[in-house]
This record gives sequence, structure tokens and C-alpha cells, in this order.
Amino acid sequence: MQPNPPQNLTEIAKQLPDLLEKLGVAANKSSTVEQHREAFRMGCDLLTALVDCLDKKDSALKTLQAALGFSISVDDIEKFVTAESDVLRRMNLTEKDIKAANELLRSLGKNGELRDLQVNESQTLEMLKSLRDSLCYLASLTERNRKVSTETVDIVSDSVLDTCLITGDLLAVPVGMAAGPLGVTAAVFLAVASVGSGLKSIFKKIGKLRDRVRQEGEDEKQSESSDQIRKALRKKPAPKLEKK
Repeated sequence: MQPNPPQNLTEIAKQLPDLLEKLGVAANKSSTVEQHREAFRMGCDLLTALVDCLDKKDSALKTLQAALGFSISVDDIEKFVTAESDVLRRMNLTEKDIKAANELLRSLGKNGELRDLQVNESQTLEMLKSLRDSLCYLASLTERNRKVSTETVDIVSDSVLDTCLITGDLLAVPVGMAAGPLGVTAAVFLAVASVGSGLKSIFKKIGKLRDRVRQEGEDEKQSESSDQIRKALRKKPAPKLEKK
């Protein structure tokens, strides 16, 4: 665990770009076990802190759901993409990650998935808990000197980018709620669109991620079994040739 885990949404948001960077390093085939361990430990800690933060009675997620009891649709996709880019820049994401987020949002818009967006607290927490559990399990594998496959790392990175979309605009909700009717409208509508789109995107990946985590576990068992066989063979005396 991190020596000083983040205590609030602002601290979590500041560390998400670092997590994306570490996962990018881990995705490299030349990466070390220690680099994988560092990335997935951080991911486990951050997602644990995020779930705990959003599950509180006064969380921004609960405030947002209570503020808007109906769904919204994004009509001007490019305007939405521009607004989200600004949010992600304030979070200090790299231009590469912002470009990936923009492509994701445009893809959702092209497929008609930016219609009827809404904030569902229970579903959002369920998806984030599932991502947390996956990250923590993968972290446990790295503690046994196992590297995580590149395919799994890539899915985790994409899911963390979705998490940035969910987290970034939630930070603006308390400020918007205190800024009067216009502030409430702007902050709430952008946050609903952001959280809703992030939730739709992560929902698409979470099943595949669970399958990959199960496969990583099976590979670990197979690896342990192979190690046990090799150790047993090393201990077994060599057969003696019979003299004729």
C-alpha cells in the first residue's frame, strides 16, 4: 500500500495521471516485474480510495444523482469533447491520453451512445468496485514475481482512462452547486454527460477484464504447477544404467 494513500477526490484525481503513466510503462514488453508491481499496487490503492470516497453519504456522486433526476443527451459532440479536454488538462493528463479520451467520446457519439445519459450511483460504484478488485488481484500476482500480460495491461489502462472521465467532472460538482443556478446547470449537465459516458465505456470493458483476470490466475496456477514439477525432477536422482 502507499505510505500516504489519498484521502479525498482531489488527491485521487491528482494521482490518476501518474497511474496511467505507470501502466504505460508496464505495457512495454521490456518492463520489469518491479514496474508491474509498482503500477498495480498504485492502481489497487487508488481505486480502493476512490470507491470509499464515492460511497460516502456526502459524496459528489450522490450529490450529482440527487441534483438531476432525469437523463440528458449530448447534441453537440465536439463541444462536449472540447469541454472534457479542458477538464482532463486540468487533471494534468498527457496530450496522448486526452487524445485517446477524445476518440473514445467521439466513438460513443457516433454509435448514438451519448443519448439518454444519466448518473446511476449503484451502477457506477459496482463498475468501479469491479475494476478495484481486478487491480488488487493483479497486484497480488505481481507480489509473486509475475508480470501481467500486455493485453490485460492495455484493458486496465483503458478502464482507468474511463475512470478519469468519471472523476474529473465530479470535482466540479461542489463548486458548481455553490455558484447559483447557472453554475449548477453547467456543472451538473457536464458532469452527468461525463460520468454517464465514462460508465457506458467502462461497462463495455469490465467483462473482458474479468475474463483476462481469470486467465491470468489460470496462467499463475499453471506456472506454479510447472515450477513444482521442475523442482521435483531436480530433486529426483538420475536413473542408473543397468550393467549387462
